[in-house]
Amino acid sequence: MNQEFKCYLCGCLDGITVAEKNQIRFNCYNFEKRFVKCQQCNVIQLYPTWSKEEMDSLYNSYSTKLDFKGYKPKKNTCSEIGKHISKNKAILEVGCGNGFALKELRENGYNIVGIDKDPSVCDGKIILNYDFKDFSSDKKFDFIYALHVFEHIQDPHLFIDFLMRNLSVGGKFLLVVPSVDDPLIRLYKSKAYNNFYWYPYHIFCYNKKNIEDLFENHKDISVEIKYSQRYGIFNHLRWLILGRPGNFNPNIFGLDHIYKFVLTNFFGIGDTMIITGEKQQ
Repeated sequence: MNQEFKCYLCGCLDGITVAEKNQIRFNCYNFEKRFVKCQQCNVIQLYPTWSKEEMDSLYNSYSTKLDFKGYKPKKNTCSEIGKHISKNKAILEVGCGNGFALKELRENGYNIVGIDKDPSVCDGKIILNYDFKDFSSDKKFDFIYALHVFEHIQDPHLFIDFLMRNLSVGGKFLLVVPSVDDPLIRLYKSKAYNNFYWYPYHIFCYNKKNIEDLFENHKDISVEIKYSQRYGIFNHLRWLILGRPGNFNPNIFGLDHIYKFVLTNFFGIGDTMIITGEKQQ
C-alpha cells in the first residue's frame, strides 16, 4: 500500500506499484517515479506525476525521441479517421506531431488544422504551437481527433471539457489510445514486453472500464469504446521468442485478420482502444 498515493479518478488512497523506476522505459529519465494501480477503480497512473517544468522540458524535444535503438518513426494512417469525416467539415487534430495524418488529409482536400506542444514541429500555419489548455478558436469544429495523445494528458476531465468547448453541437471526436489490456501483457504475460510497455510520457494506462468511468460524469456526450489490435502474429512471436521490439511488422494476409478478430471479439482485449463520441444538443 502506498499511503501518499491518491487516485485521480476516484480519490482512493490505496494503490499498488506495478512498475518501478527501473522498469519504466529510459529508466524514467532518472526521475523517481513509478506506475501505481488504484485498488478501487484499477486505473494505472504515473506517480508522482510530472511537474509543469518537467513536462515542458520533456516535450520540447519529443518529436526527436527514439523508442528503441534503430527505431523508425511510423507515419499515422488515415484509415480510421476517414470513417468519421467528410471534406466539408472543419477538423482539428490535437497533438499532431510532425503532421503525417494531417498533411495526408489536407492533400486529399480535407479542411484541417493541428496543434502541438512541441515547437519544433509547428509552422504557424497548419500546425499551431499550442497546448490544448491554451488553445481557443472563434469557430467551432465539426470533428476533433487525437491519435495516441489522451494517455499523455495529466487532467483528462479538462481535456474532455476542451472537446466540448471546441466542438459544434452534433460535432464528433475520435481518440485512439493504447490499452493496458494488451494481449502481450494480459494473455501472454511477456516479461520482456512488460518492461518495454511502461512509458514515461504516459500519465495514465487505461482499459475500457477506466474510459467508461471517465466519461460517466459528462452527460452531454454520447461515447462508444471498442478494442482494436494494431500488431499481428509476427510482432507477438518476436516478443515471445526474442523478447525485443523491431520495425519489421508485416501483415500476414488472412491469418492476421483472424488472429486480431479472435483477440478483440473472443478474448475482449487489444493493444489499442478506439473512442468515438458526439456532443449532444
